[in-house]
Amino acid sequence: MSSIGRPMNKKAFVSIWLWLVFCLLLNLYLFVWGSGFVNRDYQVYEAQDVIRVGNLQLPALEAAKLYVPELSRGEFTAPQAVYTEVREGKDAGTIEIIYRYQWPDESHPNFLIDFFYRIYRSAMYGSPKDIESVLMVVDVNDGRAIELYYEAPIIKGNTVEHQLVQLRLENDGWVDEDGTVLFPKYWKPALEVTSWNHLFTAVETIDHPENRGPQYLSSKHYQSLFMARRSMPGDTGNGSKYQFSLGFWIGGVVVIALEAFVAYRLLLRSATKLKKQ
Repeated sequence: MSSIGRPMNKKAFVSIWLWLVFCLLLNLYLFVWGSGFVNRDYQVYEAQDVIRVGNLQLPALEAAKLYVPELSRGEFTAPQAVYTEVREGKDAGTIEIIYRYQWPDESHPNFLIDFFYRIYRSAMYGSPKDIESVLMVVDVNDGRAIELYYEAPIIKGNTVEHQLVQLRLENDGWVDEDGTVLFPKYWKPALEVTSWNHLFTAVETIDHPENRGPQYLSSKHYQSLFMARRSMPGDTGNGSKYQFSLGFWIGGVVVIALEAFVAYRLLLRSATKLKKQ
């Protein structure tokens, strides 16, 4: 073997593995992204479907506007949109109103982590957009909101953990799971954005109120926003983020394996030719 051929063989060998890694990462990204367009696995009212709340008969969208919590953006940017949907509650005589607040992105304080975090979010959620949800339970017989679910932050430096919070309407007012009264009985719950990833904290006063009215979340928007993969406090609808795409993942693995095999054989043949030179 000539000394000229050895460097070329090493270069071909490295090229093989670089190509295989590139194919693997690219296909992994595409299959994660492509498997996210999934519709709801639960039934919702249409925006104009008339539902009863107390003594009122209202279209679902108008009913949702009645119960939307007060929101303060705090020290952070305001949400660019608010989506809502209404469905039957788990308990008889109740409905569940879901409010989904959308921000254009979710910027991690660490620049380097933020770079890779955006790539991950683009694949996992279809875009860097951040959507945080609040679930309100309403008793349709007397028209009162009786439960509120949201996610609050547990801040540890630049790391923020999610904590599920449930508020209940009792005789003394709105209370948390420890029985602490947070709001008087006839107040509408108020939330404030208190972390860089837009999680909420219950507050008594609103410093920077956001009065953006909700728009109804269509099936098309649900799919395009990858809502099936996003967390939903108090929700029992979607189950696993990955279960729905099992067939897609199996197909993806097969395609990646075939592509890698073909690329390997082609580049190996090229390397063999170089070796003979």
